[in-house]
Amino acid sequence: MHQELAAFYDKLNITPDLLTYGDGPFGSRALRTALSSSFNDYFNPVEKVLPEHLLVAGGVTSIIDLICFAVADEGDGILIGRPLYTSFANDVKARAGAVLCPVSSEGRDPMSEEMVDMFEKELVKREKEGTRVRAIILAR
Repeated sequence: MHQELAAFYDKLNITPDLLTYGDGPFGSRALRTALSSSFNDYFNPVEKVLPEHLLVAGGVTSIIDLICFAVADEGDGILIGRPLYTSFANDVKARAGAVLCPVSSEGRDPMSEEMVDMFEKELVKREKEGTRVRAIILAR
């Protein structure tokens, strides 16, 4: 079946190895190389992003689950700006047992610099309540 799919998508330069785990569970090396190059060009980070820093998975639920399982324990908080996709609460809780901590944007762009103070206020509030915050999800 891989050969047939590759032939069908030949215009996109799809090869059979791209339809398998090929380079392993972190995503294709070519894709991670292209992404790291784009991140470095667009964001100009202090530390260069390398392909080895990236993991590509099939869908945001998978990525959120992986991250939360790696960084959070049961009951730990994960901050996220509102508005948000309602399934995020299930994504952080399913395996890690983490708790989603929504941060109201109060009409601001949830990705704006103004939100830094809002996230910090929510972080302080949650920690005073006894919730250890382990991560922030930035999502549009």
